[in-house]
Amino acid sequence: MKRFAIALLLAGASYPATAAVFFNNVTGLTGSFTTVDLTTPALAAGTVVTNQYAPQGINFLNATYDPQAGIYAGPSIGNFANGVGINPNISFLFGSGVSAVAFRYVSNFGVSLFEAYLGATLVASQNFTTTVDVSQFYGATGGGFDRIVITPPGNNAMLSKDFQIAGGVPEPTSWAMLIAGFGLVGAAARRRRVRTVTC
Repeated sequence: MKRFAIALLLAGASYPATAAVFFNNVTGLTGSFTTVDLTTPALAAGTVVTNQYAPQGINFLNATYDPQAGIYAGPSIGNFANGVGINPNISFLFGSGVSAVAFRYVSNFGVSLFEAYLGATLVASQNFTTTVDVSQFYGATGGGFDRIVITPPGNNAMLSKDFQIAGGVPEPTSWAMLIAGFGLVGAAARRRRVRTVTC
């Protein structure tokens, strides 16, 4: 039994994690997901956004708040602030691994680089030709990431909104450890059974 548990743990540890895959569509995610409400809290124009939306499952890096973008109706997150200039990229960080995310994204016409990371490890990257088409969603599925970094074309401004987040999916090593744990508990319970002999 002990050999079986060790073999199971090693098999799970060597099994590759699900790879993130980027997509672009006009519907965003399907199935079950939560939408980040950028009006709670409502921030002043140009406010640097970091962890204000952490209770909704997302943090930002190199981001500012735009309460009423000209191109979007309603608030959005951008990579610029009046009088400060443009950040070369923007990051969306998720408190725990997620299975999928999607968001509306606009930029000046050109190629935007989308990258997905798990910790410090790059797990996926994709170039998309992006424009000011407000109907376009971009995102990643497949899990195995906790951060998305976007570099807009030519050091230009970009805006994002309508963030959709689908819950995390356990990695294969987590499943292997869970199954091995159940096996060890079962083996211990079996060993502890007291046999009674009647005469």
